[in-house]
This record gives sequence, C-alpha cells and structure tokens, in this order.
Amino acid sequence: MKKTVYNFLKSDLVDGFSIGFCALLGSLIVLGICICFFTFIHYTQEENENIRQDLDRIGKQVIHLLDMFVVNMILKSTSLRSLLITTGGFNKKSFDIFLANTEVMENEESLFLFSKYVNHTDRSNFEKEYFPIICWDVDIREFRVCPEKNFYTPAIYYFDKYQIGKTNLYGFDPSFNFYQSVVNAMELNEITVETTISTYTNEQFLVFFVPIFNETSNTFIGFSLGLLGIQSLVTKVKEELITDESINVFVLTNQSDIIYEDPKFNFTKRHHIFDNDAFQERMMFSSVLKVRDKEMEIILVTTFEFENEQKSFLPTIVSIVCAIIVCLSLFYLIDQKKKRNMINQIITEKNHLIHKILPEEISNKLESGEDVIAERSNNASVFFLDIAGFTRFSSIHTPEQVIQVLIKIFNSLDLLCSKHNIEKIKTIGDAYMATSGLSPNSGDIKENTEKMLDFALDVLQNIPNEFSFHLGLRVRVGIHCGPVISGVISGYSKPHFDVWGDSVNIASRMESTGLPGQIHVSDRVYRLTKENYDYYEEPDTIQVKGKGKMKTWYLLGKLENNGFSLRENYIQLRKEISEQNDKVNPLKNSASSIKGSPHYHVVSPHYLDSDTEMDKQKPKNNVLKPILELNAKRAINEKMSLLDDDS
Repeated sequence: MKKTVYNFLKSDLVDGFSIGFCALLGSLIVLGICICFFTFIHYTQEENENIRQDLDRIGKQVIHLLDMFVVNMILKSTSLRSLLITTGGFNKKSFDIFLANTEVMENEESLFLFSKYVNHTDRSNFEKEYFPIICWDVDIREFRVCPEKNFYTPAIYYFDKYQIGKTNLYGFDPSFNFYQSVVNAMELNEITVETTISTYTNEQFLVFFVPIFNETSNTFIGFSLGLLGIQSLVTKVKEELITDESINVFVLTNQSDIIYEDPKFNFTKRHHIFDNDAFQERMMFSSVLKVRDKEMEIILVTTFEFENEQKSFLPTIVSIVCAIIVCLSLFYLIDQKKKRNMINQIITEKNHLIHKILPEEISNKLESGEDVIAERSNNASVFFLDIAGFTRFSSIHTPEQVIQVLIKIFNSLDLLCSKHNIEKIKTIGDAYMATSGLSPNSGDIKENTEKMLDFALDVLQNIPNEFSFHLGLRVRVGIHCGPVISGVISGYSKPHFDVWGDSVNIASRMESTGLPGQIHVSDRVYRLTKENYDYYEEPDTIQVKGKGKMKTWYLLGKLENNGFSLRENYIQLRKEISEQNDKVNPLKNSASSIKGSPHYHVVSPHYLDSDTEMDKQKPKNNVLKPILELNAKRAINEKMSLLDDDS
C-alpha cells in the first residue's frame, strides 16, 4: 500500500513535475495565502486598535473639557455668593460688572440668578417692595402666580447677557419646580445640580443651586443660581476637539434619557443608540461625567468617514510583501532542499562505499578528518580461504560463469562475516581474507580466536551448499592468531585498507598447506582453544619458507556441539591419502615444491611460536608428509588435484 502511494506521488503530473511536488507546491501556495490573510487581519486589527485609542483619547478630552466648564460654572456661581457676602448686601450694578467680566467662555449660553429666601408670612411685604412671585407651569408651559407655600425663593436679580430666558425672570421661584434640590441645598449647605429644559429653545440646561447663609446669624438668606446650556457646551467642546461631523456625541442622564444629540438623530433613550443598525459596526466610547450629585453618561460613536481616514494601505502592502517574501523563501528552501538531498545522497553513497571497503572504526576516523596511518593489534586472529580446484574450473567455464560463482561464494562469506562480527579485509582472485580483534575495543586474543573458529566452522558448513552443483570445488581454510599491523595504504588515489605482519603470513601458510574441505590452524590457535574445540588427535609438522618446521592442527568442530563436525570427512580423506601412499614412492623434501599462497611471501620471525617447543613435540606418525612430497606423476596429480590444483 505504501509503495503504491509512493509510486503514485512520484508519477509526473506535468512534464518534470511529479504529483507529490505539485501537491507540495499547492500546499505552499495555500500556506502563503493563509499567511497573507492573517497578516492582513493582524494589521487591520492593529489599525482598529489605533482608531479605538484615538477615540478613547478624544472621549477623555471631551469629558475633561466638559468637567472643566462645569467646574468654572460652579466657581462663578460660588463667586456670586462670595460677592454678596463681601459687599454686605445686594448691589445690581456690582453684580453686572462682576458677571460681565467673568464669563465662563465666549458665546456661552449661560444665565445667572440671585434668589432671595422669603417666608410665607413675608410674601405680601416682598411683593409690595419688589414684584409678584411667579413660577413655571409645566402643563400650560407658561409663567403664572405661584401658589401658597411655606417658603419662596423669588429671583430679585438675573444676568442674561445672551437673553436665554427671552422674558422677565424677576420674581421667578425655582423652588416650585426644583423643590427637592432647593431643600437639599438649604439643609446640607451644599451645591446641588438639576437639569431642566429651556422654555423657548427646548434646550437642556444644568442648574446649579449655591446656598447663601448669613455669616452672623447663620440663617439661610437665598441662592445664587447658574444655568449652563448643555447643547452650547457640547457644541463648543466639539469645535475644540472635533473639526467635523466624524464623531457623534450623545449626553444622557442617569435615567438613560438622552439630553443631547446631533440634530440629525431623534433618539430619546439609551437603547436607541445601541439598537441602531448604522452603529452596529462602528466603534463607541462611553464614560460618566459626575457633576456634584448628578451623573451624566457621555457616548461617542465614530462614523465610517472617521474610521476610513484613520486607516491606510499598510495592511494590504504588508500582506503582499509578506506573501512575496514567503513564496520566495519557500521556493528557495525547496531548491536548497533538493541540493541538500543530492549532497546527502552523494555523502551516503560515499560513506556506504567506504564502510564496504574499510572497517567501521577506520571509516569513522576518515569521515571525521583524522589521519589513519597504521595501528597495531596484538589480539588479532587472521583467516584465509582459498577455493581448491578453481584453476581447472575457470579453464573449462566462461568468464561470466566464473564471476557468477565467485559472487555467490563471496556474498555468502560476507553474510557470515556480518553474522559473526568478522571484518572482511579483501579478496584476491579466488582467495578471501578476514580478521577479528583489530579494534581496540575488541576482547582478548582467545575470545577473538574462538570467534574466528566459529566463523570458519560456519563457512565449512554453509559454503558447500552454495556450490555443491559445481563439480570439483572445495575450500581450504587457514587460521592463525597474533599481533598484526593494520592501516590504510594509498597514493594519490584508491585508498586500500590492509593487514600485514608475521601472523598474516603464517595464516596464509596455514591455508596454502591445508587440505581441501578442512580448517588448518597453527599451534598457537590450538593451545588457546583446545579446551572448547575438537582437534584431530595427532598434529602435523610442515616446512614453512623462512620459518622452518611448524606444528599445525586440523579443527574438526566444537566439543559441546553435537551437530556439525569435520571429523568423518577428515578421517576419510586421511584414508584415501594412505591408500595412495601405498601405491607410490613419494619423493623426499618435495614439500618445498608445493607452491604457497601468492599473496604473502615474506615472513617476519618476531611473532612465531617457539620452534624449540615444537621440536620437542614431534608427531609419532606424520601421514601428511608423503602427500606434500608427491611428484608430478600424472596418476598422482589426477587423484590429488583437489590439493594442489590452485598452486
């Protein structure tokens, strides 16, 4: 299933572009679109946040200015009281001069009154001295004579520079319409605030009641009142802060009644603002302005023109630039990924080739840049294998057939090397060389030698099955253990890892002087492993060029293993050799006529087993010596071709 999907993705959708690549390209495009979209959203939200901050700033400034004007109005009303107290009595001329020079702001719709406290019993005297006491009738919307009450606060003076009242306000009693606020101011001696509607303009006003008490008797003597038009106040603030109609301003009482709005609207309650469809997508600012004991809510709503002026093409430009950068970056990464994959493939193939040619530790050192010259291994075990009868086999078969047989054999040997953790060194012709114990982390010489013997027995057990159909082919194995030198030998090209030394030469001699289908080992190998391995009871003594006589042994199997054994084959081979010896007169000293391995010719005497000890243990019956001295007689060569055919 996975292979099918992989092949499908590898198939070309268009010329040079596979389905997988096109899918990746499509994913990158979608990713780029998503990045552009979220970038646009991010900067749009950032712009909206800036607009909201601007609205909050304007709203706070509006609240600040309104609060400042209200405070000024309160201060002026309080100053009017102070003037009365300072002068010791009411003087209309002084009041006119004072108020004319202390306006809250230019063109402001403001009105100031001075109301005197009149008891019920003193009403008639007051009306005789001044004017009748009148009040505003809300139902008929006009002034009339004030009905009987406990007390009255008729206006004896008012300052209406801009004629807001449009009528004579002398005798006007505000306590009739604002009784509770007047009572609170009298009882608490605090300034109170009320809202009212102008009689003629229908404009909402703020009314400030400033109580006046006699300092000597501490009795209430009247009010100084200030009226401030909310519409004119907000209009003035808008002129100061908002240059056009880009922001809508609403002023509401704490009962959610709208007391100011732009003329184009006709709202009466707070929910009308929030239910309006035109305001659903607009930004709003809401805050509370506290005027003494009253609270007014100030709501600012932006317009589309205001928000549009604050916006720019930055989100679009940034998203486009981001998309271009993302696409270029992705294409660059794709290109770099292709190059990196190509480089990694080359490096992997190179490392794989190096690991095939060189041992793992040597190849790792070369990969890390270390110089590997040579290393000495004192616990090594050396293995040689040669195919007996291969020369005659190659002469009667085609080169292709010969190569196929070698590949089959050597592949089997490579698999067995991996199985037993044996290091393959090289092949030369039909010869195969391997070692164990080259690594400094490997075990002692006995452990490495036993590992090599297990490998050799496994070879003799499995290799014949690989080419049993090839008549006349059998392998010859030689093993020795001891110190070796290993390293990479190279000139300007083709580095070659090799192992050399006395132990290598002796192992080669063990192979070249051995019998086909048998494992020929040195006396040192025998002494290290005889407790666990089965050897033939009688050793052989062979003549080695440069060494003299050496005692050798034939490995037949493992002692604890009741399975594979070479003993029966070895005894049968010895019997055949004895029968041939009875028929011929072997030539003496003909062992030197047997050609050795063509791969190693120089033997150093530094790491040989003692010849003296070997001479002390001479075999009683050397049956192989006549075989090594066979002449070139035709009959003997035909029978013994398996022994010296590759020589």
